Amino acid sequence: DMGYGSFPVAGLPWFGVPFGRDSLIAALQMIAFQPEVAKGTLFTMASQQGTKVDPWRDEQPGKIMHEIRYGELANTNQIPFTPY
Repeated sequence: DMGYGSFPVAGLPWFGVPFGRDSLIAALQMIAFQPEVAKGTLFTMASQQGTKVDPWRDEQPGKIMHEIRYGELANTNQIPFTPY
């Protein structure tokens, strides 16, 4: 939960991080059974849209993130997959 409701993550068991396309596909497949997941996914994705041009993170205005990572490597900008 990134503050907007349920949001499916991918990559288990090695890592569990939000992936844009994978999360949207999972939410679409669950919509008939748990529509709140689709709502949470859409609100979360909208909140993470790019707002500026940043070549290091491949951010562009309106672009939906590929993946988001948190932690030491993200905090020190050693990986580009940080929140827009």
